[in-house]
Amino acid sequence: LVPDPVFADYGWSSELQYEIFAGLTAFTPDESNPVQLDMAASHSVSRDGLIHTFALLDGLSFSDGSPVTASDFKWSWERALRTAAEVEVATQAEWVLAPILGANEMLAGAASELSGVAVVDETTLTIELTAPRSDLTALLAHPSAAVLKRENVEGWNVNWSTRVAGQVISLFPPISAIGDESLPVGTGPFTLTRFDVGNESYIVERNNHYHGERPELDAVHFDAKALGQAFDDEDGLSEGLLKLFVSGKIDTGDLFGFAESSTVPHNLAPGAGNPGTTVLVFNPSIPPFDDLNFRRALAASVDRMSILPPYGVDEATGIVAPESPGYSDASMLIAYDIDAAKASFDAYTAANPATVDPIAWTYGFSGVVETERAAIAAGWTQVLTLEFKLSRESVNGYQEFRKSNKLPIVMHTHEATYPHPQSSVIDFQEIFGEALVSDEIDQVNAMVQAAASEPDPVIALQRYAELEQHLIDNALVVPLWAHLGVKYSVAVQPWIHGYQEGRYGGSRFKDVWFDETY
Repeated sequence: LVPDPVFADYGWSSELQYEIFAGLTAFTPDESNPVQLDMAASHSVSRDGLIHTFALLDGLSFSDGSPVTASDFKWSWERALRTAAEVEVATQAEWVLAPILGANEMLAGAASELSGVAVVDETTLTIELTAPRSDLTALLAHPSAAVLKRENVEGWNVNWSTRVAGQVISLFPPISAIGDESLPVGTGPFTLTRFDVGNESYIVERNNHYHGERPELDAVHFDAKALGQAFDDEDGLSEGLLKLFVSGKIDTGDLFGFAESSTVPHNLAPGAGNPGTTVLVFNPSIPPFDDLNFRRALAASVDRMSILPPYGVDEATGIVAPESPGYSDASMLIAYDIDAAKASFDAYTAANPATVDPIAWTYGFSGVVETERAAIAAGWTQVLTLEFKLSRESVNGYQEFRKSNKLPIVMHTHEATYPHPQSSVIDFQEIFGEALVSDEIDQVNAMVQAAASEPDPVIALQRYAELEQHLIDNALVVPLWAHLGVKYSVAVQPWIHGYQEGRYGGSRFKDVWFDETY
C-alpha cells in the first residue's frame, strides 16, 4: 500500500487514493455518465482538438485549508513524470499523462518542465496535446493526475518510490508507521490521519475543506489485519469474513459470496468488476513473427476450447470483452482450422526455406496460465512441427527482456481501466518495450490515433472496431478467452447506506451514511 498517487494500482493503493486525492475530473458509478468534472468548473477544447482549457472551481482548498491553484496542478504532473522517469518500475503516470506535449521528454529525462501545460492565471490552465485525444477527461480522473501540495510532498521522510521498487522484488524496507509530516495532504473527500504498516491499518477522516458535498462519515478504518485473520480461518476465507461480519468487527469486507437470502441481517451494495480478455500478442519485429503467413499459421492452430481454463471464463469473441468500452459484436476471429494452419505454414516455408530455430517463449508470471501456455505451445509443435522453449524469468529479468524488445510472444490479460474505447486498445510498446520498431506497428499506431482523435463518437467507434479487426486478421493479436465483468452485490451491515463500488474507481465512502436508529 502506497499513499503516493504516482504509484496508484500497486496493491490496494488506488482504493486509498480515490478517498484522499482529487483532480480536474472524477469517475462516477453512473455508467451512463461515468466521467464528470470534479475540481474543474468548466472544460473547453480548441477546434483542432489539441488545446484543452480547464477553469477551476472557486475557493478550492487542500485538506489543511491552504488554497489550490492552477500552478499546483502543473507542479503535481511534472513531479509525477519526474518520479516515473527515476524509478525502474512502471507507473500509472506514464500512460495517464503521456498524451500531453512534453510528457515523453520528461519521461526520457530530457526535460524538466511539462511544456504542454500553461498556467493562465490562478484558476485557469491549458493542456496542449501531441495529437487530439477524446479520452483526456477520463485519463485525468486517475489518481496519478491528482493535485498535490508541493510543501507537503517535499516534507515526506519516506521514499515511496523505493518502497514500490522493493515491493516488486519482495525486499521492501520495513515501515511500522510514518510521521505526521509524511501524511499526504490531498483534496479528496477524506484525509489520511493514520498510516500504520506494521499493524496493517490506516484511517481516513472527513475532509472539512472538501470542495464537494461533505461526507456523512466521521472516519473510515481500513483493517487489512482483519482480512489476514479471515484468510487464516480454519473454515476458510468466506467463513472467516462471515464471522468478522456477524461479530460486528467489520462493516463490509467485500462479502460478495453472501446470498441475498442469507439469514444474517445485512444490506446489499452494488459491486463492480472489469471485464477483460486473455490474448496472445505477437511481436512483428522479431523473425519469424514478422511474416503474416507464419502468424496466421499459429493463430489457426490454437484450439481455444481445449485450453479453456476452469475458473469462470468464456471463449473470446474478440479482443475487446463484452461490456467493455468499444466492444463490437461483429469481430471475426481466425478459427481453429488445422488445414488452414498448415496451408499458411507451407506458404511461409516456401518463401523462407531455412529451418525455423527453436522459439524462446519467455514469461515473467507463474500461476494457472502456465498450463494453458504449455498446451498452446504443444499444439503448435504438433500441428506445425515447431519447437518452443518455455522459460519463466524473475520479474526484473522479464522486464529487461521487455525493455530490450526480446519477447516474440506475450500472453496478455487485457481489460478496460477507464470508460473510453481507447482503454481497450492493445499497446504494443507497453507490452514489448519502447525499442519495438515495425512498419506494421506504425500502421496500427496510425489507426489508433485516427480513432482517438475522431470527435464524432459514432465514427470513432467504427474506427476502433476496424482497428480490432485489423489486429485479428493480421494475426498480431489472437484472442483466447473472455473474463466477463462480474456484477455482484457486496454485503454491508444493515445500518449502512450509500456504499457502492464504481467499476473504474472513485470514492466508495463519500456518500455513505449510518442509520443511527438501527
